[in-house]
Amino acid sequence: MAFQLIPDFEGECRFVDDWRSPSNSWNTVVPSNGVWIDSDYTSQFELAIGPGDFWPVFLLNPLSWPLFRKDFVDTSLELQRAIHRGDVQSLPILLNAAEKHPEYRLINVTRLVPCLDVQRSCISRFDDDPTEEISAVNRAVLRREASSDAPPVFRAREFPVMLFVQDAMAEELSACRELGAELVPVELS
Repeated sequence: MAFQLIPDFEGECRFVDDWRSPSNSWNTVVPSNGVWIDSDYTSQFELAIGPGDFWPVFLLNPLSWPLFRKDFVDTSLELQRAIHRGDVQSLPILLNAAEKHPEYRLINVTRLVPCLDVQRSCISRFDDDPTEEISAVNRAVLRREASSDAPPVFRAREFPVMLFVQDAMAEELSACRELGAELVPVELS
């Protein structure tokens, strides 16, 4: 079974500065294209949350790259396996916040799986033209055979903005007291 990871955190995570390499050239990587990010990147995010000690395990920033608390990344067997296999890339980030906070890691999902059942999913297309790209997915249905071979965390090639996790990863996330996201079961065809 697969789950869609949907943020339910009340705070706001904003992208602060340009995504640039030290040579000051634009990094053309976008979060959903599955491309490996250069190791010399720099990025900074600003987190606006209320007072208190709530630092969720999962944050989704405006560029749709998932941010996970470093302590989760370091202890998640499923995420460590995905990093080792090259299915995801774990990168340090700078996180500006008014209060002391835990370290976060940017998780770049580099494996796009062609698994979205576009016939059974509830989708919208640009200009309502069936030949156009998908503009939104209101209810995802994944093809069972394609999604069963997917890594612990993945994106659907047909609409790579959405983030999915497999059972074992969902179990690890469910064990977190302060997840900051909802794990929504996805129908399989």
